Amino acid sequence: MAAFAWLRDFTRHCPICGGIGQGAANALAANGTEPLVLAVPLSIDEAAAGYLAGTLVTTHERLCLYG
Repeated sequence: MAAFAWLRDFTRHCPICGGIGQGAANALAANGTEPLVLAVPLSIDEAAAGYLAGTLVTTHERLCLYG
């Protein structure tokens, strides 16, 4: 999807999210980006620290933790 082309450049490695729909996940994947979906609710600071430390707990489920 052309609408997500800008996102590919913005999120070179991966977006970290609290949930994602299958359509958005497919669009990201089509542009070579795999989202990291949090397995538990975290603040931005906690998620960033976990990612940098290599301890971020993620899931392959397409869910929303903040609904």
